[in-house]
Amino acid sequence: MTSRAGIAQEAAAAGQVGVKERQDGGQSGQARLGALDVCRGLAILAVLFIHVSGHFLPALHPAHSHAPPTWAWYALAVPNQDAQWAVPCFLMLSGFVNALSLARGNDVGRYAKRRVQAALVPYLLWSAVYIAVNVFIKHQHAPGIRSTLALLQNGTAYFHLYFFVLVLEMYVLLPLVLPLFRKRPPFWAVALGAAALQAGIYGLNRYVFPHRFQTTILWDILPVALGLWLFGQSGRWPEIFRRGIWGAGAVTLASFAIYTPLAVAAMRHQHVNTAAYQFGQWGYTAGMSFLMLVL
Repeated sequence: MTSRAGIAQEAAAAGQVGVKERQDGGQSGQARLGALDVCRGLAILAVLFIHVSGHFLPALHPAHSHAPPTWAWYALAVPNQDAQWAVPCFLMLSGFVNALSLARGNDVGRYAKRRVQAALVPYLLWSAVYIAVNVFIKHQHAPGIRSTLALLQNGTAYFHLYFFVLVLEMYVLLPLVLPLFRKRPPFWAVALGAAALQAGIYGLNRYVFPHRFQTTILWDILPVALGLWLFGQSGRWPEIFRRGIWGAGAVTLASFAIYTPLAVAAMRHQHVNTAAYQFGQWGYTAGMSFLMLVL
């Protein structure tokens, strides 16, 4: 399952973090820069591993096979699913970096102009390219206006383009929520608030508007909130890393124990408890994103 990672994701998110962090100067700014670069590099490696391992998994256990998977399949499937922290990690980093850009005095108009140039224009161009490929090379039916708008809204002109939609949605929401994080709320308040909001979105997605939110930024509230909270606490990173590593490790291990067996079972097309799977995944990916930053 490679549904939450892609080459487009790595390129778009990595491009957000190359950044102007060097302008901070001083040891604190350099420490943050080093942490961001290492974290980004690890996330890129995780994305590459997801794609490479995903290429070999069908050969080890074809989808139509009724035989139990081999140990080799499990040896590749487990780390394939456990590497899914990469995209939430990119969103965490992108939230931090874009919050930093706004905080440096960039007005909303300048902020919006730069994001249109960096993400919206490439997204529209690549969507047009893939639609043209589907029509003129793959000889698919040309989508009508309504279908084209739906493709652009969901990022489905090509599968991995959905990450552009996530980033664009985050760009829109960021100026609205950033004032809350500039007040430097305590971590427990942010964690509880983000978890409650994420649970509410899950309930709406499951019972009220089926499958409406899974390809939106609202499905990744936790890593974005974590990135924004870290932005507000950027002067305390050494203390946060020192004190937070144990709690993050405990959350990650507990979530790993819930998420991983369910993720592997889902790969085998077995029925799983979707609530346990999703909340386990959210806890695991958020915890891993923080731990990768600590490294």
